[in-house]
Amino acid sequence: MSVAYTNASGATESTTVTSLPWTLKLTFAPSVGGMGMGGNSVIGKTGAAGQLVTVKMYSKGVVVQSGNATADANGIINLPGLGYSFQ
Repeated sequence: MSVAYTNASGATESTTVTSLPWTLKLTFAPSVGGMGMGGNSVIGKTGAAGQLVTVKMYSKGVVVQSGNATADANGIINLPGLGYSFQ
């Protein structure tokens, strides 16, 4: 699965997730106003039809955004785009 996210300095970064569960913890620079993420299956590395992926974004230990995606008949998973603005 290819995942794009806001890195600690506020730029967009991407990575290929090869196994689940996957966790990424970041401490953002004070100048960063928010965070975002999204993703989708990588060619040749799909899930199983009906497989469910849950995405959660935390700020200070509290879930601030979450979403689910289910693999289609071909195992393709498209994660929901999530965003959160720091207060």
